[in-house]
Amino acid sequence: AYPTTGGTGAEVTKNAVISDASEGYKNSFRDERLYAKEVILDATLMRSVPHTVTAESGLDAITQLIEGYTSQRATPMTRAIAISGVEALRMEQGNALRIAYHEPEDLDARERMAYAAMLSGVCLANSGLGAAHGFAAALGARYGIPHGRACAMMLPFVLAANASACAEDYVALHSLLNVGGGTLREDILMLNREFGIPCDLKALNLSEADARLLVH
Repeated sequence: AYPTTGGTGAEVTKNAVISDASEGYKNSFRDERLYAKEVILDATLMRSVPHTVTAESGLDAITQLIEGYTSQRATPMTRAIAISGVEALRMEQGNALRIAYHEPEDLDARERMAYAAMLSGVCLANSGLGAAHGFAAALGARYGIPHGRACAMMLPFVLAANASACAEDYVALHSLLNVGGGTLREDILMLNREFGIPCDLKALNLSEADARLLVH
């Protein structure tokens, strides 16, 4: 498996997804035969990725690391893996995703994103994810919103909702991400604004009926 985005981490999982926005579904399936025999992380394959894909797939990876770290199913091993992934994004000149977005030829930033994304796949496969991904699945299925964008839109709300239960964890992750916000939630909001990702669902013009359908 040669991943071409620093994003889902699917190269180290047995997961795959089939979706059809016109039919309103997005279903994942898993099978041992979907495991790659070898995984090659080659950042040179990611240099031509469009800016939007870099941003959205990168935020998917960051969401997976955060949710994998704070999941109720997390173990000391998966938490250590998640920390390693987040720590890799901390560069001397800033955050690796931000640098990869603005300087697509920066191989150091691309390699860090590829590594972080790969570890995020290990986390999701072993500790599960959280509510941001739950909402993102529905947004993708019903409205065709790219998965990483949906995760990025929902993550600040989930961070706010879980703040009292995960305060120490969020402080630890924020200290490593090196984005510049005052909190982990502010870090994600800053990245969303910088990448042109809506910060709430108002951009979708959802009706109350749509919102109820999304929740259910």
